[in-house]
Amino acid sequence: MVFAVIWFLAALLFGVGELHARGLVLGPLAAGALLAAAASFVGIGTTLSLIVFLAVALTALRLLRPLALRQQRRPAALRTGPAALVGRRAVVVQRIANDEQAGRVRI
Repeated sequence: MVFAVIWFLAALLFGVGELHARGLVLGPLAAGALLAAAASFVGIGTTLSLIVFLAVALTALRLLRPLALRQQRRPAALRTGPAALVGRRAVVVQRIANDEQAGRVRI
């Protein structure tokens, strides 16, 4: 039971660290520590809970970190809303009058 609390506190610290670091290194460690806490709470020994921690953390790091790095490399030009329309070609449907703030285009 004591090891379950220690694993849970480790998961909490890893999770808070991931929120500040944003490198997706501590997040998988937090997931591994959380599952190791659950395993330790069930009654699995310390050695097996350590194996659970390592297996989950390493698997999550191997699977999720490349996805996160790919997302970080994606260009910032992917925008939504009105910002995504800037620079696109349009057909004027109604006369544009900037002074009256009137006009209509079709994109």
